[in-house]
Amino acid sequence: MQALQDQLAALFDQNASVASVGDNNWNLRLRYLNRAQEEWVEQYNWPNLFTEYNIQASTPTSMATLPLPRNFRKLASFPKISDGTTSWEYTEIRPEEKSRYTTSDRFCFVLGNPGSFNLIVNPGSITSGVSIYVPYYLSPASLASPADIPLVPNSDYLIYKALSYLFSGRDDEKRGEYEGLAQRTLAQMINYEAGARGDAYDNRTESWLEKRWGFKVGRD
Repeated sequence: MQALQDQLAALFDQNASVASVGDNNWNLRLRYLNRAQEEWVEQYNWPNLFTEYNIQASTPTSMATLPLPRNFRKLASFPKISDGTTSWEYTEIRPEEKSRYTTSDRFCFVLGNPGSFNLIVNPGSITSGVSIYVPYYLSPASLASPADIPLVPNSDYLIYKALSYLFSGRDDEKRGEYEGLAQRTLAQMINYEAGARGDAYDNRTESWLEKRWGFKVGRD
């Protein structure tokens, strides 16, 4: 993160000497860098923000409430529960629509606020000892220390976006210039991620049966 502050100082102040850590300029630019990172997070399902949460249930319950990690942002796919022999996948639904489902339907939904989300799972098939797997996208930690490294694949986006905020505060027309650079850099990152897989990657469009039940055409 020190390198980002150095580049902001060079481009905004035309000064190779960066502001001191913790002073007003440093803190303002840190806030803008974090704001840029937050905007980046919401633009795409970034592969480097994908992670998995695995736990083993200790208490049986009819409507399981599972506290999720503090960095949870949203589900990436179907949560899965396994008793060692059989695995069940749970479809995510909107919580306000749960009355449309029966007590035997397998579904889940997320409730709570950032830092304190819970996964609600139905029906009551969770017994003590079963394994629970939750694939999700995380919210990266805020940048704070000069040693912190952003998760954004191309950090130029953070610099350009922060500069657009800084020039906006001066009502400077350069704001539009750097906003345009930020958007082009964002588009390049998305295009790269969309086409970054190798030749062996299965890029077929799966049917609902394949996604939900593992059904394969020509096999089942």
